[in-house]
Amino acid sequence: MPITEKIEISSPAVAPEGTLPSQYTCDGRNIAVPLRWTGIPAGTAELVLDVLGVNSVHNQLFFEWAVAGLKPSSKGITAGRLPAGAVAGTNGFGRTSYGLCPAKGAAENYVVVLFALPHKLGVKRGFDPIALRRQAILHATYDGYYFFSYKRH
Repeated sequence: MPITEKIEISSPAVAPEGTLPSQYTCDGRNIAVPLRWTGIPAGTAELVLDVLGVNSVHNQLFFEWAVAGLKPSSKGITAGRLPAGAVAGTNGFGRTSYGLCPAKGAAENYVVVLFALPHKLGVKRGFDPIALRRQAILHATYDGYYFFSYKRH
């Protein structure tokens, strides 16, 4: 099913296409960036969130954070907190947590993607984010994107 509508995503921590403060990276506290969203359609059963490094690693997407099981009634994520009922998949570092840490001296661009799904996927902690992303792309009718960058010192 093609995606037909857009979800609006914002963050009180970073302007759209702005530079992320270091506290949300491994140079700081490495806590998940706070996010807000609007435009979740009626009939949504689950939200899936990906935070991706835009520069691929070995021609693969690099997941900084993958979260499934977000309630459609939710309005966002508080800094550093996974909402009740949500589960984290394995990130590019092999952990089931948020982890934004480019190489020292490297600049990276990131995209936050939020998918609204018409049915629950029922994944468990440590899920494969690539497999889940493929399913989300196939089934989502709404999605939203938010871009920011960070240069590690």
